[in-house]
Amino acid sequence: MFRSVGIIGSGAVGQAVARRCLAAGIPVVLSNSRGPASLGGIVSELGEAAAAGTVRRAADAELVVLAVPFVTVPDVGEQVDDWSGRVVVDATNQFAQYQPSYAGRVDLGSETGSEWVARRLPGATSSRRSTPCSPSTSRLTRTTTTAGRWSSTPETITGPTLRSRRSPTPSDSPRSTSGVCPMEASSSSSMAH
Repeated sequence: MFRSVGIIGSGAVGQAVARRCLAAGIPVVLSNSRGPASLGGIVSELGEAAAAGTVRRAADAELVVLAVPFVTVPDVGEQVDDWSGRVVVDATNQFAQYQPSYAGRVDLGSETGSEWVARRLPGATSSRRSTPCSPSTSRLTRTTTTAGRWSSTPETITGPTLRSRRSPTPSDSPRSTSGVCPMEASSSSSMAH
């Protein structure tokens, strides 16, 4: 289990992740583009194990959840001097616009959204959640993109909860591997975003 989770983005996804982490006993640092002072109400509602912080402070957690509008990822990437060694769960969606509502899709050519995000967080181990965790099971198979870090053998990224459940086969895409829900808090609970 991770001892801390930093959430970059305080919208619906970021708050849902924060609530699930807190329910599992994992402290969170919530951040957004407006700064810690803007998060007082949300953090107060979440409780004692929740803190408001800067993007840099959230990025110092053992696990970082990126839950911001896709087109704002470059701004987030620039706020942290060195992403090396950080484990980042990419919870972004490839919308071209987010105000007044989410619409369109960013055309990245042959690059995937996960690859695009990972390039903006150089050195981070970036994991893309594409299958929601089911509340009825503690484990599931998920597709994870580990942009820029493909190995022919399963690798433990960090902690006991991010591990491969099987070795990749030649038929696997170099962008996919199977594993457990990345924010599984215990053998009897799971996280969703």
